[in-house]
Amino acid sequence: MKRFFLHALFVAGLLTASVCTRVAHAENSALLMVMAPPETAFAVAWRGKSLLLALDAPETAYVTAVAKGSGKNALEGKFHPVEGGWVMALSPPSGRRMAVERTGQGWILSMADDVSQPPPVKPVTWRLENANARKGLVLMAEGGSFGGIVKVEDPLTGAPLQLVTSREAGLGSAQSRRMPEMEIASSLLGLAILPLRDGLVLHSGEDGVEITLGEIGGLHSGALSAIALPKQGIFEWAGLRVQDRKTYLLDRRKMMDAVMAFPPAERRAAHIDLVRFELAHGHAQEALGILRLMAQQDKDVDKDGVWIALRGVARVLAGDSDGADFDLGIPVLAHHPEILPWRGMAAALRGHFPEAQAFFNETTGGMETLPRRLWQKMVLARLESAVKAGEKQQAETLIAEMQADTNAPAGLWAGAEFFKGVLLNQAGSDLKALEIWRRLGHDHDPYWRTRAGLAKIRLELGKKTISQEDAAEQLLRLSMGWRGDDLEMEILGLRVDLLEGLGDYRSALESGRDLLRAKSAEPRRGMLLDRMRQLFLHAFENTPDTVPGALNSYALFKDFGSYFPEGDDGRNILINLAKRLARLDLLAEAVAMERDLLKTAKDAGDRADIGARMAEMLLLDRKADLALEILDETHGSGLSADMEKTRRMLRAEALMQEKRFPEAQKLLEKDSSPEAMALSGSIAFKAQEWEKAAGIFGKLAGEPPVPAVEADEVRRNLVLRQAVALFLAKNEAGLETLRIGWGRIMRESSDASLFALLTTPRVSPGEASVQDLVERLGDVRFFQEFLKKQSATQD
Repeated sequence: MKRFFLHALFVAGLLTASVCTRVAHAENSALLMVMAPPETAFAVAWRGKSLLLALDAPETAYVTAVAKGSGKNALEGKFHPVEGGWVMALSPPSGRRMAVERTGQGWILSMADDVSQPPPVKPVTWRLENANARKGLVLMAEGGSFGGIVKVEDPLTGAPLQLVTSREAGLGSAQSRRMPEMEIASSLLGLAILPLRDGLVLHSGEDGVEITLGEIGGLHSGALSAIALPKQGIFEWAGLRVQDRKTYLLDRRKMMDAVMAFPPAERRAAHIDLVRFELAHGHAQEALGILRLMAQQDKDVDKDGVWIALRGVARVLAGDSDGADFDLGIPVLAHHPEILPWRGMAAALRGHFPEAQAFFNETTGGMETLPRRLWQKMVLARLESAVKAGEKQQAETLIAEMQADTNAPAGLWAGAEFFKGVLLNQAGSDLKALEIWRRLGHDHDPYWRTRAGLAKIRLELGKKTISQEDAAEQLLRLSMGWRGDDLEMEILGLRVDLLEGLGDYRSALESGRDLLRAKSAEPRRGMLLDRMRQLFLHAFENTPDTVPGALNSYALFKDFGSYFPEGDDGRNILINLAKRLARLDLLAEAVAMERDLLKTAKDAGDRADIGARMAEMLLLDRKADLALEILDETHGSGLSADMEKTRRMLRAEALMQEKRFPEAQKLLEKDSSPEAMALSGSIAFKAQEWEKAAGIFGKLAGEPPVPAVEADEVRRNLVLRQAVALFLAKNEAGLETLRIGWGRIMRESSDASLFALLTTPRVSPGEASVQDLVERLGDVRFFQEFLKKQSATQD
C-alpha cells in the first residue's frame, strides 16, 4: 500500500529527482527502484569502483530502495543535475552481480552475490564505416532504441564522460573497447563513451547512436545522393520532411551525405538545407554549429541573406535575442513578412512585449508554413505578447482558437490555459486564476507545469495566503523540475530573495550558486556575482557576535568563499572574522585569513597592520618564531608612531617567549609608557631578575592610597606580583614595607590570603626558592593554580 502511495505521488509530479536516496544492501542482495516518467531513458555503467546511474531528462523522478535482509552494508546516494539529465554515483561492494530491468514505474537495479556478470540481453552492434583520413571516423551503435545523452565527470580520470541512455532493458556494451578517438567502457545499460580527442560528437535516436569526429557529423562512405528540396521563399519550410525521432537520424545522415556529394565551393545550398532541417526539429545549437562551419569554409557566406536569416532564427530559438536582432534587423530582412514574426519572438524573449506585439500585428504571413514545433513556439510567443501588452481581446481570441484546435499538441493547450489564468488575474479574478494554475500543476508538460506553479506562488505571496517558508520550499521543488533557461533563473532568484528575508543565508547562497550554474546565467554573470557578494555581505553583517554566529560565519566563508565581496567590504569581513576566530582559539584559521589579506595589502602601513595582527595571534598560539618572521616580513618605513610602538611591543613579547631576554629588554629600555613597563616587568620576571621585576611592578602600582580606599583590580594585581618577586628575591625588608603599606587594602581583595602568606615574616630568613614558596602556600595544587594565574597575568 505504501509503495502504491509513493508511486501515486510521483505520477502527480510531487516528488523530485533530487530527493536523497538510501540504497540498503542486504547481506545477500539489494534492490534500487528508480521511479521516473515512462518516457525517461536510463544508463548504468561501471567506472572503477563507482557505479554511475543516469536519467536522460530533468523530469520529476523519485528514487527509492527496497532492501532484502539486514541492510548492514547501507549506502547513500543522491541524484544531482548535470548537462543532459541527472546522475547518481554508488559504490556497491565488489564481487556482486548487477542487473537492470524495466517496470511500469521506472527501472529496477538489483544486486546479488553471484560474481558472474551476464552480458546484456540485447548487446549493441558496432559498425565502423569507412574512414576518411581528412575528416575522421564514423561509428554506428545499433540494435535498439537509445535516449538522451547525459554528460558527467569521469570518476576515474576527471575527464568528460558521455552516458548514452537506453529506453530498453538489456541494451548495453558488455565489453570495453578502445580506439584512437575514444574509449567505450563496459555498461550494464546504455553506452559510456570517454572521448580521447576533441571534436567527438554523439547523436542518439530511436534507431541507434552515431559517433563522429569533427565539428559537425564527420565523413561517411558509400553512395552520396542529393535530396531535392523546393526553392521558394527564404525558409522553404514546406519542403521539409519533419516527422518523429525514428526517422531523424536516417534523414540527417542522408542530408549530410548530400553536403559531401558536392565540392567544397558548391556545398552552400546543401548546408542550408541541413540547417533548415535541424531548425525544423528544434535543434538550434546544432544549426548554429553548421552555420559556423559554413562561415569557416565559405568566406562569402555572410553576404547571403538566407544564411543570415537562418542564423537569426537559430539565435531566437537558442535564446540569444541580441544576436537575433543583429541578424534579422538588417535592411534587406527587417520588414520581410517571413522575418517579422521572428523579430516579434526575439522582442518577447527580451521582455519587450509591446514591441513584440507590434511585429506580430504587422505580420501578414510567414507562419502558415512553419513546421509544427516552430509554429507552436511562435503562437505561444504571440499569445504571451498580447497578454502582457494589454491586448486582452486579441489574447482571448488566440486562446479560443488554440483550444478549439482538436489536433493541437498538449503543450499548446497548457500554454493557452496558463495565459487564461493570467488574464483572469489581471481582471481581479484571483481565485479562478489560482484554480487554473493549480490544475496545471498536475499537467504532463513540465514547462507549463512549472510556470503555473511559479505564478501561483507569486499570487499567494501577494495575497499573504502562504508563508515565506512554505513558498521557499515550493520554489525548491519547482527548480528541481525545470532547468536551463530564464524560467529557472526566475524561480531561483525569487527563492534567494525569500530566504534572505528569512535570514536563512546558507540556503540563500546555495540557491544563488545554483542560479549561477544555470545555462542561461552566462550573459548576466556579472550582475549575478554582484548579487551573491551582496548576499554574502548581508550574511556577515546580520550574524550575531556569538560563538555559534562566528562558527556559522566561518562555515559560510569556507563553503562560499568564491563569492566573497571585493574591496573594502570583503577586507572588513575578513578582518572581523579573523578576530572572532581568534577569540574562539581557532588561531590557525584566523592567521590563514590574515595571510590572505596580506596578499592584497594596499601599502606599507596596511602590511604592517596585518602583520601585527598575525603576530599577536601567533603569540597567543605560542609560536613566537613565526611571529618574529611575520614581523620581519611586514616591516616597512613611514609607519605611524602608534604602529611602530605596537610592533615593538609584539617583537619584545616574541623575544621573551623565545627566552632572548636581553634583546627584549633592550627594545623597551627607552619606552616609559605603562604598557612597556608592564611588559618589561614580565620579561624581568621570566628572566628571574626578581629585584628588577619587583621594582617595575612597584613603580606601576604606585604609592598606597591615603586615606586607604579600595584600589582597582589592576593595582592590586601589580602589588601581588611585586610581592611574589620580592619573596623570590629574599627581600624581607621589601615585603615588610609592602605589608605595612598595602596590607589593609589587599585584605579586601580575592588574593588576600595569598598576599598574607607571601608577606608574613619567615622564622629563618635565607635563600628563597620555589620549593620554599610551595611550603609556604601549603597545598601543591593551590600553588599550581597560583602559578597558572601568574602566568596568565604576565601574558
